[in-house]
Amino acid sequence: MNDGSSLLVLPTGAGKTRTAMEAIRGYIDSSTSPIHVLWIVHAIPLCSQAEHAFEKIWVAERAVTGNSNLWLNKVFDSGITPTREFYKDGNPSFTISTPDSVDSWGNDPPCHFDLIVVDEAHHGIEEQHNRVFSKLPHTHRLGLTATPRLTTNLVRFNQTYRTLIYPEQYLQGRSWDQQQQKMIEDNYLSSYDILDKQMNNEAADFVRDDRYNVRRPWHNQSAPISIGSSLVVEMHQEGLEKILVFCDPRTEQCEVIASVIRDQGIPAETIYGTLPRDTRNSRITEFNVGRTNVLVSMNVLREGVDLPLVDGILIMRRGLANDDPMFTQMIGRGLRGPESGGTPHCKIYHIT
Repeated sequence: MNDGSSLLVLPTGAGKTRTAMEAIRGYIDSSTSPIHVLWIVHAIPLCSQAEHAFEKIWVAERAVTGNSNLWLNKVFDSGITPTREFYKDGNPSFTISTPDSVDSWGNDPPCHFDLIVVDEAHHGIEEQHNRVFSKLPHTHRLGLTATPRLTTNLVRFNQTYRTLIYPEQYLQGRSWDQQQQKMIEDNYLSSYDILDKQMNNEAADFVRDDRYNVRRPWHNQSAPISIGSSLVVEMHQEGLEKILVFCDPRTEQCEVIASVIRDQGIPAETIYGTLPRDTRNSRITEFNVGRTNVLVSMNVLREGVDLPLVDGILIMRRGLANDDPMFTQMIGRGLRGPESGGTPHCKIYHIT
């Protein structure tokens, strides 16, 4: 692979990680010399997720061309620096790391990586340059994202990833919306409905609460909590089994809504950034295996979390427009289709 830079853009849920990893597996299989890949994630919890995803893809049945063995490494948060000897045994490698860990190598990386992949590449474009690309300047770069507009420095982002990649079968002159519709038809994305509701109308319909004040923060009022929990109960009664709720950025509102939902007999938990990592991971696992039906969050679940079977989403974020990239990330948690291991349909409520 020649020096260069590319950006793979797919809608959330369409399987950009799987697409990239399968392509990397093919790249390794087709090479007569060992290929070394560095996979960068912006958060430590995503390291293990990437490890398990690539391990599953690597052992999948295929026609291997002499590269049946591979070193799969996680390098993060431990002070461990890979040595050159580690990469000289003739086997290809797939190394997962955060930018912080790469930065600890100084200007002496353990090998020449043939490919650097940056998952959720819209995150920290300056950090990518300062901590990764400056130390490995001649390696091909591949960025993965569903929301390139969320980058903080669009000029630097476009300079870093110069070639845009779409799956050929979905491009063919189609607009972004048309590509998305084709992915729904092919079951790589779920079909979905978005039901927009205004809080002031819902306050009258749901709780008859004349104390609701549109100018006050939602977390200080009872109406949003009553409306949110009532809608979740309604969604559960309709047969939706795995529901995500995105609240205003206040942990108090998350906790109260989850508590009210539990009072209705529906297993519900909260998840937010200040929770211990082990607690967050445990609650995500409980949700994925079906012991919890509802996760109430603020921002943690917007991206980079593997939640394959979400069939209901409630968004309660004041002022968040339907065309905002953050809104796209939120609904994307429920758009993984059957061909990607997800659900055929997702119901979405948006309260503003």
